[in-house]
Amino acid sequence: MKNRVTVIDVAQKAGVSQTTVSRVLNNHPQIREETRKKVLLAIKELEFSPNQVARSMVVKRTKTIGLSVGDISNPFYAEAAKVIIAKAGELGYDVIITDTNYRYNDFEKTLKTLVEKCVDGIIIANIHPKNSLVNELDIPVVYFNRKAEKEDNHYISVDNKKGVFLAVQHLVQLGHKDIAFLTYPPLFPSFLERFHGYKSALETFALRSDPTLIYDRGLSHEQINQFVSDSLSRYDRPTGFITTTDQQAMLVMDAVSRLGFRIPQDISVIGFGDIEISSHPYIGLTSVSIQKKEMASSALKALISLIEMEKEERSPIQVIMEPELVIRNTTNVIQNMQRS
Repeated sequence: MKNRVTVIDVAQKAGVSQTTVSRVLNNHPQIREETRKKVLLAIKELEFSPNQVARSMVVKRTKTIGLSVGDISNPFYAEAAKVIIAKAGELGYDVIITDTNYRYNDFEKTLKTLVEKCVDGIIIANIHPKNSLVNELDIPVVYFNRKAEKEDNHYISVDNKKGVFLAVQHLVQLGHKDIAFLTYPPLFPSFLERFHGYKSALETFALRSDPTLIYDRGLSHEQINQFVSDSLSRYDRPTGFITTTDQQAMLVMDAVSRLGFRIPQDISVIGFGDIEISSHPYIGLTSVSIQKKEMASSALKALISLIEMEKEERSPIQVIMEPELVIRNTTNVIQNMQRS
């Protein structure tokens, strides 16, 4: 199946901006003839057939924004998306959601799709580190729940390093000394920051650093079960597990219980993200809240403010929110220190 050609492709082929392509499509009078010919040639060579929506790209706003998420089945992003959709509706904007499943090729395709739909701006709730295409867009982009590498990028994020530090500190205050840590591959910036928070806390509280107590392979049920089993079969087994998502934490809780250990009397568990189910009385997961609702609302407000101001008036919006440890039922002072 032939890939769909978009305004982005035409702009790259002609060596001009997307705005210039749109002006050519709209027969804008202030376009040099040489530039017009380059764009028309690129359109011909790429067999680009612009639709009516594309032709209206620069002459009016569509009152539509794009939301690109890594995985909409992840409760954290589903809950954040719900806030963004509700708040956008109150402000007269519609939202188009795209799901990339954390694959960069899909991420690139969804960005092109959103541009073709003529969204006025995009919120990127995706942790993938590659974003070169984003920097070529002519519309405002706000990163959600992650920083961006360029100084002029816009983002609303959280102090991930501090969040994990607070989790370790809490367990130390409860008497824990051996703490395992579960994260995702370090190529994702947000999770790398959380790992640095763990390492920093170990150093601050003079705890032993043991690479075998670190799991960095994501959300595989089978692999997490094996990691927990291996960790708890040791004489010097950990008494606490800190994870970088609540989903990981719940898999750890399941594995710990299956092995016959009690939570929190024998093993304490802390998650990260504070998704809604974590507060369920049958779960009661202690978790690091990163203020996702406030973050989602702030990301939307930032994007709309950028959309509604002239391009030359825009200055970087960069907000780092404070994490908060929400203490529930899965952490406690160690009551059973027997080693086997």
